[in-house]
Amino acid sequence: MHFVATVIVGFLVLLISKDAVGAVVDCANEIATGIPETECNALVFLYDATEGDNWTHQSNWKTDSPVADWYGVAISSGHVTEIDLHDNHLVGSLPAELEFLPELKILNLKLNQLTGGIPAELGNLKKMEWMDISQNSLSGSVPPELGEMSSMFVLALGKNNLSGTIPSELGSLGMLNTLYLHENQLSGWIPSQLGDLQSLYALWLNENRLTGPVPSELANINDLAVLKINGNRITGNIPSELGNLEHLEQFRFDHNDLEGDLPDTLANLKPADLIFFVDDNHLNADAAGNALIPLSLQSWFNEIDPGNRKIHNQTLRPQAGVIIAPVSDLVTTEAGGEDAFDVVLNWMPANTVEVEFTSSDTTEGSVDPSLLIFTPDDWNIEQKVIVKGRDDDVVDGNASYFIDSTVTSGDAAYNGISTESVEVSNIDNDRYSVVVSPVSGLVTTEDGGKAVFRVFLSQQPSADVRVGLVSTDVSEGAADSDSLVFTAGNWNTPQIVTITGMNDDQVDGNQQYTIQTSITSDDPNYDGIESANVSVTNIDNDAAGISISPNDGLVTTEDGGKASFRVRLNTKPTETVRIEFSNTKAVEATVSPDILFFDVDNWFELQTVTLTGKDDGVYDGNQEYSITSVVSSNDANYDGLPTANVNAVNIDTTAPSIQVFPVNDLVTNEDGGVAKFRIVVSTEPTADVMFELRSSDEQEGVVQPGTIVFNAQNWRNPVEVTITGQDDDAYDHDQRYWVRTGVTTSLDQDYDSIDLPDVSVTNQDNESCSSPPDHVSIEFSSFASSPEPYICRAVTELASPAGTKPLEIEQGAEVHMYSPVVILNSLFKVEVGGVLKIADTQ
Repeated sequence: MHFVATVIVGFLVLLISKDAVGAVVDCANEIATGIPETECNALVFLYDATEGDNWTHQSNWKTDSPVADWYGVAISSGHVTEIDLHDNHLVGSLPAELEFLPELKILNLKLNQLTGGIPAELGNLKKMEWMDISQNSLSGSVPPELGEMSSMFVLALGKNNLSGTIPSELGSLGMLNTLYLHENQLSGWIPSQLGDLQSLYALWLNENRLTGPVPSELANINDLAVLKINGNRITGNIPSELGNLEHLEQFRFDHNDLEGDLPDTLANLKPADLIFFVDDNHLNADAAGNALIPLSLQSWFNEIDPGNRKIHNQTLRPQAGVIIAPVSDLVTTEAGGEDAFDVVLNWMPANTVEVEFTSSDTTEGSVDPSLLIFTPDDWNIEQKVIVKGRDDDVVDGNASYFIDSTVTSGDAAYNGISTESVEVSNIDNDRYSVVVSPVSGLVTTEDGGKAVFRVFLSQQPSADVRVGLVSTDVSEGAADSDSLVFTAGNWNTPQIVTITGMNDDQVDGNQQYTIQTSITSDDPNYDGIESANVSVTNIDNDAAGISISPNDGLVTTEDGGKASFRVRLNTKPTETVRIEFSNTKAVEATVSPDILFFDVDNWFELQTVTLTGKDDGVYDGNQEYSITSVVSSNDANYDGLPTANVNAVNIDTTAPSIQVFPVNDLVTNEDGGVAKFRIVVSTEPTADVMFELRSSDEQEGVVQPGTIVFNAQNWRNPVEVTITGQDDDAYDHDQRYWVRTGVTTSLDQDYDSIDLPDVSVTNQDNESCSSPPDHVSIEFSSFASSPEPYICRAVTELASPAGTKPLEIEQGAEVHMYSPVVILNSLFKVEVGGVLKIADTQ
């Protein structure tokens, strides 16, 4: 309370100073402002803290106009309920004084330049329903106090610079529908308490630095439709419980570190319109790098739109292996010169892995250590093996030998796997020379690709030896140093020379150049001796070419389904390049656009070509087609350049069928009333299709026409069938009958012997009976001698609200009333109640 009083008093002093220089707002005049003084003060704090004088829209703020007229402010029942200043150039920090707006329901400040932290005091706004402060530059942590905003429906904090963990207190927002925390720098685990958000529809946690597993408690959010955790560092398996989210529309788990298999329970998700991205993880995959789809999921997975699913994993577990580098061009010397190679595993083993090394010729070189041990904890940490030359005191020239290795492990994936041998050259020290290795086969690229070679001396010098390095063509490549110096202390230590390729922006093909060496020294054994030059090839990156991707596997459908590919040039042309596309089967799909142009300004930009499937009206199955292209240009490097065809298939969505509709609930009447139904075929038949129509009871209705023939000329025109009711002059109630459609006959196998559904019709009776007398005494011994009109009335008229009417019947009489025969042995009465009942009165 002391804090609040201090703030308000301080603010009143501020207002007085503003009045002194012409400010007209008077927050103390609640009649003029229309809101409490504390709420007016809070609005002025917001204005001043965010440079309100520079807002894009600021009409009536801090004037004597009622606060309800201030731009972006809404008032209800004398309190501020809404502030909407989105995209209004607010610069500065959010003032904590906003807590003095107790009735505030909507705060929309997105798309501004707000900085600083989110005030914890905002948690006091218990009636806040919608707070959107996304797309600013807010920093710091998400205050746990926001979990006290019990009325919150939408909380949008995305696209800021927020850091720290996601507070578990947010799981207390029982009314929350939407939670946006995406594109921040949030870290730590996803709190399991978010699974308590039973009203949540969308959860955006993507593009952060979140770690740990996916909490299975998220499966408790029954109505969750959007779940985006992509672009984080989430580990572990995909929880099987997430298959319970049957309303899920977006399953974005891509670009994480997930592993294992896809759970079978995902088949519970509805595939229609589902976005299913699990790419760029560590999921178990096939040889092509695609996440393995269990047999139980294959049907479900195939129902997902191909454009809405991504399963390729860039960092999936390959076949277990031991990586040794380098495996060639290692050099030792008989003077004890050493070289080294590094060893690491390519994937985490399930058990300890031992790699043992041996030299193929221990008189030339040895290894140290000879045994390396990798565990599941350090499998990805490189370990170094030193190879040391041995001196045989014989002028035997340089000798090659190999370092071989064997692998043993309790992990079957690693045990006994083959490894590469390391080739080593041991330099004979019995002559003076400068050793350069390798001297040929080196390759650089115009993209800055590098190559290396090593230089050392064969014998210890008596004076420094300088090795000069000069490129014969510096426009193609150059060494990282123009000279190397060897001394008596480092003469046998190989020095690495790095050559970097240079880009000349010319389509000049691959170019050869040489790094020339020269030797100078005060040691006469080295001065002026010849040494090897190094031959290098610089790969030209300016070769003309056209990239089309993808160029295979595209799918369109006859109902207008689309597919697309993208095109760009590989190099900058000297003139405009025109690419014209055509379809080998134009009846199957359209190409748009069918001409692309590339020039010196847009050659590197991807342009999209869209294929749209067409319906040919014929059941011809799925049709493969290709998009070909012709390239023309005044640039000779591109004119006539061949390009890859784009292969696609158009899915035939037309199946031969005959439809009759409607087939139920048709009504005619005995006054000649008619009913109609239609018959259509779905595709063009290759031969006449004929079938008969007839009425099951022509006393109730007749059918026209009686014979229908569909052929290649009239198949698109529906046939209308008319049924006319017939009068039988008898009181027989409404009668049901059928139009029998028969079985088709045709030389077209797709339309032959189709058993069409019969059509149900009711013919309404137009006869009725007269009312019975109040009291009727009937004596008869059989149904044949009974008065027909009275029996009719007994069944129809007595089933009415008229009540019970006595009907005296002679003992032993037999009565038939449109029901099984009833034997009467005593006096009965007819009770009326919708259904005729005969009850004993005794």
